[in-house]
Amino acid sequence: NKCKIWLHVQDLEIEASKELGMIKNDFLYKLISTFEKFIYKNFDQISTISNEMRGVIKKKINYSKEIYLIRNWIDTRKIKSKEENKVAIKEIRKSLNIKVSDTVIMYSGSISKKQDIDLLIYAIKGTSSLSNLRWILSIEGPSKEFIIEATKNTKNLLITNLKKESLFYSWLGVADIHVLPQKSGINKFLMPSKVIGMLASGAPIVATTKKNSELGKVISKSGIATYPGSKESFLNAILYLSKNKALRNKLGKQARKIALNNYSQKNILNNFLLKLELLNS
Repeated sequence: NKCKIWLHVQDLEIEASKELGMIKNDFLYKLISTFEKFIYKNFDQISTISNEMRGVIKKKINYSKEIYLIRNWIDTRKIKSKEENKVAIKEIRKSLNIKVSDTVIMYSGSISKKQDIDLLIYAIKGTSSLSNLRWILSIEGPSKEFIIEATKNTKNLLITNLKKESLFYSWLGVADIHVLPQKSGINKFLMPSKVIGMLASGAPIVATTKKNSELGKVISKSGIATYPGSKESFLNAILYLSKNKALRNKLGKQARKIALNNYSQKNILNNFLLKLELLNS
């Protein structure tokens, strides 16, 4: 029997690079896209991580078969709810001299041209005089040094490295608010995997995304979606949530529920195995 091959697409990097202005030469873009289409058509099955990305791929290569949806997942047994993990979270906050009354705003993940760095810096500086707000950036990537330099005199900010898996699951729970400052126009070409950990941690998310996008629909139930590039809207959403603990708790519980229902490792892998059986039949 002929061996069948399956392509799983995590990011549509060529389209995202074009949208971000990283590929400026139209001829080069067309050349790379043509080669990419040729590669796609040589696979027996294609899958990707979001419905928007499925639509882009189907249109791009005029694909006649079904493109499977296999979402990114997280082990929801390891990353526990805030209530289940409150002892570990309390210890981390204490080690960082964070008061019980402080509200922690966190961005944890890689930092690059996909993120709106200027918007993030604007929000940090716009809250620098508020002593009850604490920012934590747990980051790695090409933009890290730029952020360190741009925020070097900010008192309520801690910049640290990405955490190892052994600490990561409790670390995300330290946040009262997670932020996801994405640049405009790229959400249909990727689904940021970091959002799953944010959801599973049980804290609300402020993300820059159009409300009718796939990410926007998730965020509308678990936080506040602000229009990409709008610095004031992003800052105001953070300030609004920081002043409303009851709303944070409500949205955080909904975020956790979304993670359990849609991004559970067990459910997604079981779905993948079913699809694999169909491919072999």
